[in-house]
Amino acid sequence: GQLAKVPFDGAALGAPTTVSQPTYTGAGATWRVSDRIYWSHLVPGTPTGSRLDISMFNGGAIGVPWESSGYNDWFNPAAMTGAFFLDGRLYYTRAGANALYYRYFEVDGNYLGATEFTLPTTGMTWSSVRGMAWVGGRIVYGATDGALRSVPFDPAGAPAVNGAAATTLAPATAALTWSTPRMFFSVQ
Repeated sequence: GQLAKVPFDGAALGAPTTVSQPTYTGAGATWRVSDRIYWSHLVPGTPTGSRLDISMFNGGAIGVPWESSGYNDWFNPAAMTGAFFLDGRLYYTRAGANALYYRYFEVDGNYLGATEFTLPTTGMTWSSVRGMAWVGGRIVYGATDGALRSVPFDPAGAPAVNGAAATTLAPATAALTWSTPRMFFSVQ
């Protein structure tokens, strides 16, 4: 696998560099918590056809993955098109659904809550999101058109997201597109 690393200060993007990551292949939605990343990928023969794996990540190399907890038997992580972790919750979007969801997520035991919640939002086309991260009070997200955008996020707000406040950070270019669910944010 390959990973494009792009410096981001919360407002402006730096020049991308491509880094070889041989243990990060076939990755789908990815999010970072502390010194590890969680990532979905297809796994034939599993109950849902996919699973979540965990890899150590120090900002450089992505470590050898291991299978996370038992929710792989009932949760289909390959359906996620973007995800991020914030304050004990995993926020995510799903293929074919126009909503922002969350489940409780316990990082100490890698336990994902069984109940899915939907956040109140307005003016967003969540079904076009491809990869997202929480950065300084905003959701930074890629989209099917290849652009990178951000929008203010208040999980306690009603609505939690108002798409009218979204801004474009970067358009898609021939060198770099923001249309992959693998995008995650890493503070160095």
